[in-house]
Amino acid sequence: MLNRYRPFMDTLATVVEQAEKIAFASRLQVTGIISNTNLLEHTTAEDVLWGLELSREVAQSLGTEVRLLAVSAHLSEEFAERPDLPPVVVVRRSMMPQFLGGVVLASGQPPLTENTNRSDS
Repeated sequence: MLNRYRPFMDTLATVVEQAEKIAFASRLQVTGIISNTNLLEHTTAEDVLWGLELSREVAQSLGTEVRLLAVSAHLSEEFAERPDLPPVVVVRRSMMPQFLGGVVLASGQPPLTENTNRSDS
């Protein structure tokens, strides 16, 4: 999965190097690329296409293909039914980051609600 906005994921050389390291360490082969360039709700269609450009270069360099194009829900109509693109998967955020008011639990347990029976824990 490639988000061109992630650190060290913005050039062909750095992405290919990382992919090769992951493949070597995991003893798995890279069999496809998922293009997922985004800036959450600030993502534009241009951002998605910019990321797809690099994803295609990486796929060609690794001898594979771009398998999916991840697109934020607010852009889904712009990318619907375009034969020039890989299959599109619409991505919706299901958790809010802590800095936007989301809850992060160190225990990995769900947050307590008014309906939670505390004696069950």
